[in-house]
Amino acid sequence: MQQRHLIFIASLFTVISTTEINYFEAVANIPNVPDPVTIYDTLIILWANVTDCPPPSCKCFVQVNVTTYNDTYTVTFSSITPNIGSATVSDLEPDTLYSFSLTCIGTDGNATRLLRTDYGRPSVPRNITVTLVSKRLRISWLPPAVPNGPIHNYKLTKDRETISDEIPNNESSYDMTKDYVYGETDTFFFSACNINRKNETVCSNPNDAISATKINYFGNQMYEHFLLPPLMIFDVTMTLWTNVTDCLSSPCECSVRANMTGFNYTDCAVFSSDTTSIGSALIKDLESDTVYSLTLSCVGTDETVTRRIRTVYGRPSPPRNSTVTLVSKRFGISWLSPSVPNGPIHNYKLANGSKIISG
Repeated sequence: MQQRHLIFIASLFTVISTTEINYFEAVANIPNVPDPVTIYDTLIILWANVTDCPPPSCKCFVQVNVTTYNDTYTVTFSSITPNIGSATVSDLEPDTLYSFSLTCIGTDGNATRLLRTDYGRPSVPRNITVTLVSKRLRISWLPPAVPNGPIHNYKLTKDRETISDEIPNNESSYDMTKDYVYGETDTFFFSACNINRKNETVCSNPNDAISATKINYFGNQMYEHFLLPPLMIFDVTMTLWTNVTDCLSSPCECSVRANMTGFNYTDCAVFSSDTTSIGSALIKDLESDTVYSLTLSCVGTDETVTRRIRTVYGRPSPPRNSTVTLVSKRFGISWLSPSVPNGPIHNYKLANGSKIISG
C-alpha cells in the first residue's frame, strides 16, 4: 500500500489595524449633556471619535485656518472613553467663519469642518450725545464700531432704572417722555445688544466707553433760573448759551463761529465758575433782520452743533429824498422809503420840533 505523506504548512497572518476617524464635530457625542452644541463667541470645542488608536501612542491634532490665524491644538482623550476626545480652540473672533482640520497619527485620513463662531458682545455705540430738544432730552448715537453680529436692539438705563430695552436696531435717537428738570443730575448708560444662537442677550459694557466732551445744549434760549431775559436776540448782537459736560479741560474750551456771506466771526464761550457746564458767547457786529449760521465746537470732541438764527428788526435809515413843498397854502411832505430798512417798515413819524404831528 502506497504511503502518503500529509504536509501541513502553517502560515502566520498578521492583521494590522489602522486608526479611523469616525466623528468630528462641535457637538458633544457623549450622553447626559444639557447643551451638546459647543460653539461660543470666542471659543469652540471640537469633539472627535477615533477607533483603533491605541494609547499612549494615539495622537490627534486640530489645526485652525483663517486669515492671519494658524494654530494647532492637541486632542485630549478620556481615560474612561479612550476613543472620544476633544480640543478647545480659544481666542477666536465672534461671528467669524473658521476652518478646522483633524489629523491623527496612524492614518492618512483627515476630517475638515467649516464652523462660524457665535454672536458676541458688541462694542459701545459711538458718538453718544444728549441734547435738550423742546424741554426734553434726546439721546442720539451711531452704531457700534465692532458689532460682533447683527445688532438686535439698544438699551437705555437712567440712574440704574431701565428706560427702554426694546429700542429698534434701525433707530439712531431716542426722546425721553418727560420734561427735563433743570439742575437735575442724571447718569445715563446706553448699550447695544445682540441675541446669540443660544437665545442669550449680550450687551455692550458701558464701562468700555471713553469719556469725551458732550454738547448737551446750544441755542439762544436761556435757562429760567437766571434773572435775565430768556431770549437774548437783538438787532446787531445775540447771546448763545451752551451746556457742555465731561470737558477735557477746566474751564471748558468752546467757540462759536458765525457765518454769513461776507461775514465770519468767532467768539469763545465763557463758562461760569458757579455753573461750570453752562457757558455763553456774545456775537457782535451783526446785521439786523439777517439769518446767520452759528456753529459751536469744543475741545475734546469732533461733534459740532449748528443753529440758524435771524436777528430782530433794527433801526431803519432815514427816508430818502425828503422834500417839503407849498401846495395851496399848505406844506406837503414827500419822501422815498429808507435805503436800509432793517426790517419791514411799520409806519412813518412826523414831528415839528418837539411836537409830534403824526406817528
